[in-house]
Amino acid sequence: MVSASILLLYSSARGQTRRVCHTLTASHPDIELVELTPDPPAWPGRYEAVLFASPTYGQGGLHHVWTTHLPQLVEAFTPSPPRLGGLLVLGDQRYHARTFAGAVTAFKPYLQGTALAPLLDRICVLDPRQDRAWEQRCASWVEAIIQDSRGATYDHDRFDRSARR
Repeated sequence: MVSASILLLYSSARGQTRRVCHTLTASHPDIELVELTPDPPAWPGRYEAVLFASPTYGQGGLHHVWTTHLPQLVEAFTPSPPRLGGLLVLGDQRYHARTFAGAVTAFKPYLQGTALAPLLDRICVLDPRQDRAWEQRCASWVEAIIQDSRGATYDHDRFDRSARR
């Protein structure tokens, strides 16, 4: 069995992030999908890229499993850090416009200056309830990261164009 080259760790408060992650990985067999739970996370092997996916929880914060596990995730990846990474953050613009996608800001203090800082370079923010094109935007984001993991250059302009559609 060929091991996945990309790890996607996610948490889900009400199932929306879970649905997005399962949709995203259905067409990408090179992505290993792991849901964070209150139990300590475990995954085999090394990965070329690591992606974190999270809802924006409460009033702009991280889901509690992230705040519990981020310090140990940073420590676990320090000996052999991924070369690439990204954050996929979901939010709700209609009911939480002021704190929409606040999880991006909440991740920063945990990741800046660590082996997982590359995750801050590639951020995709979605509101699947309001954005009919979320699947296309998310697929473009992950495809750019996959191409970069294979030696191509991450094209911010291409991703930005697809995000505006």
